[in-house]
Parts: sequence; C-alpha cells; structure tokens
Amino acid sequence: MTLREEREIEKEMNGRESTRQTIWHRAKSLLLTILGMVLGAGLLASCDGRVAFHAYQALPGAEWQRTDTLTFAAPLEASSEPYALYIELRHSPLYPYRDCPMHLCCTDSTGQLLLADTLQVWLADSLGTSLGKGTGGLFQVRMRAGELVVRRTETHQIRLTSLLRDPALPGLYDVGVKVVAGE
Repeated sequence: MTLREEREIEKEMNGRESTRQTIWHRAKSLLLTILGMVLGAGLLASCDGRVAFHAYQALPGAEWQRTDTLTFAAPLEASSEPYALYIELRHSPLYPYRDCPMHLCCTDSTGQLLLADTLQVWLADSLGTSLGKGTGGLFQVRMRAGELVVRRTETHQIRLTSLLRDPALPGLYDVGVKVVAGE
C-alpha cells in the first residue's frame, strides 16, 4: 500500500468519525429538548388554576439566533387585577454567559403596546453555578418580567428578542412565557 493510499484511507476514517460525532450531538440535543418539553408539560399540569397562559418554544439546535424573535400568542381574559408575566429559560452549562439580556414587547390584538422592557435574566452566579433548578445538565430559570393589565378578552402577542451581539447563543434549549392571574 502506498503512502497516498494510506492517507486516503485515514481521511475517509476521519470523515466517518466526524459524521458519527455530528449524529450523536444532534440525537443528544433532540433528546434533551424532548425531555425539557415533557418536564414543562408536567409542570404545567401540576399548576393551579391561576395560570392563564404557559408555553415554551424549543430553540432549533439548542441555539437562540440573534435574528430570531420569539412570538407567543397568549389568549387572556379581561381582568380587574393585573396578570404577572414570567420569562423562563432552559439552558445547559454550554451557555457561555452568566446572563441573557433580551427585549420584551407585549401588544394587544390591535397592536397597542401594553408593555415593553429590557430584561436581564441571570442564569449563573459569579462562580458560574446555575441559578436555576434542574438535573442532568439542563437547568430552568424563571424571572418575573412585569405585569399586564388586560381590559378586553383577546389574544395578546408577547415577543422576545435576544440583545447579545453573538450571532447565535449555544446552550439555550427553550424559552418560555408564563402569565399568572392575581399574583
């Protein structure tokens, strides 16, 4: 066997190993996303009747792209009491920062602005220890983001946009919104 043939075989073997690693990474990401969704469904089922809306959006490839705006359509009933609005993030230790700054915008069905704010969701302390709850390398953090006053029963749009300059934020699996009555 010539040196050239040996290099060709070695190159082919390295390509196969790279493909195996890619498949393994995708399968692992998919499994963690499904696990997060199952856990979220369990949490939703165990909540009391004061939860008016609770939904997550899984981030493809466990990355939040800088150009992506996550939109949640929340059907809310009119209420004399304000609703509490929470933002929830599921992340792994692969997330490279301690915090996740984002822009929040809530509008009613006519497009009228009800709430707009810049949020700083803290995921880890100064030592890098996750502030969320979780096991198996997946943690969930929840932050109160404000209050919504709903005057008419209708569907409200809640939009979240990442404010970090990175083109993609790895290690973020899901972003959720929870709206609770009377808190």
